[in-house]
Amino acid sequence: MSAESYFAVMSILIAFVCLLLAGFLLAVKSKRAIANRFLASFLLLTAFELTAWLPFGAVEGSWGNALLLAIGKLQMPVFLGVYLSSCFADFRLAWRDTLHLAPFILALAISIPGNQIPFVDANDSAFLTSAESTAHQVASHVLYYGYIVAVFAVLQRFRKLYKTQYASGRSETLLWLTQLACASLFAHNLILVRDGLYATPYEEAALTLQILGAFVALAITTWIALKSLLQPNLFRALDSRLMRLGSVSSDSQRVGLQRVIRHMRSAKPFLDPELSLATLATDLSMPSRELESIFSTL
Repeated sequence: MSAESYFAVMSILIAFVCLLLAGFLLAVKSKRAIANRFLASFLLLTAFELTAWLPFGAVEGSWGNALLLAIGKLQMPVFLGVYLSSCFADFRLAWRDTLHLAPFILALAISIPGNQIPFVDANDSAFLTSAESTAHQVASHVLYYGYIVAVFAVLQRFRKLYKTQYASGRSETLLWLTQLACASLFAHNLILVRDGLYATPYEEAALTLQILGAFVALAITTWIALKSLLQPNLFRALDSRLMRLGSVSSDSQRVGLQRVIRHMRSAKPFLDPELSLATLATDLSMPSRELESIFSTL
């Protein structure tokens, strides 16, 4: 099997898994519908982009091919949306978020037939000129690393908030999102090194990395599929502790006090000589700060 045929088969497999997962995320009834839609959109964009170079894809030099090349610039904005909507239950799209369409629009403008970069490659090419191809490649890497930094910033900000309000315990949602971001970063680093090797005499090493990258991409999508089977609550339910992060209102204090009283009557935790505020907060799945606030009103 030739390298081209091999990558075509791998792309079809990855696209199939992406479409299968996207269908599940869009169909499943869940309280975290916004986060699921963002993740489904990311998977659909990935599957769509994978058809760009396949034999049955758009004709080279056409508007369809330009759209396929530009569509990848929407992946990372949508990926960031997965994290914002997963970490912040009150996340809603605003008009300012349309600014994230700018990379897609610019990429589409560069990808249309002809030479859109002045003073470079004066030949009247029907497809991408060398300057346009280089601009696409560089912009893709810059865009990716810019957004992945934003993703890790969201995770770091939320992790600090989580640790501030919870003395112990961990969130499976935060753990899985961190794992997903690290897997994505590893896969893209392989792509960066591969692209760098193609500009050197070591093209064979670049081909090896491309094969490895295809396996990694398939492994990541398969891993997400297994997550949906083994830990369906990650895609069906909201972590109640994440929902309670933030300020505590008087109404929530009254509700929280009732929970504490019920817990005291049923579990009698006060009989434990090692009882602490942190332990009680963990048992109640309640932030330590919220529990302190409730006790301060008594």
